[in-house]
Amino acid sequence: MSRRFYLLLGLLIAPFSTITFRIANQHMKRPRVRVVVTNENDEVLLLKDVIGNRQWTLPGGGINRNEEYVDAARRELMEESGIDVPTTKLKHVDVISMAETGLAFDAIIFSVKVQRNDLPKELYNPFEIAEIAWHSSDALPEKTAKLVHGALRRTR
Repeated sequence: MSRRFYLLLGLLIAPFSTITFRIANQHMKRPRVRVVVTNENDEVLLLKDVIGNRQWTLPGGGINRNEEYVDAARRELMEESGIDVPTTKLKHVDVISMAETGLAFDAIIFSVKVQRNDLPKELYNPFEIAEIAWHSSDALPEKTAKLVHGALRRTR
């Protein structure tokens, strides 16, 4: 299957996956991790999922059963960006309730500083991530998730 076809498929099923995600989270209420990744230029790493609402957001995702939060943050960062950092570099920042956005889970926020060139030149996971890029934290893209703004405030 070509990447272009997969991206089109992602757009078509996004509304259904979003509804399913919201329903599942209403019942499970499992926390999720997010990672604020900055570089030497104080830029923040943001990505857009193939399936979802196509907003710029932070790397992160679900926590596996019996997985420590910091291990989930490291795994999700690697899976989505290709950036591999030791868990000792990940700093716990805060927990953000996503209830205000209509989602029934908490986002456990970690932060890490890496070098700009630690991000691979090509998408590491093109079947999950549509776009990934460094952005100035003072000039975020228009379609940036609310979670990003809250997490950035807490890391400053």
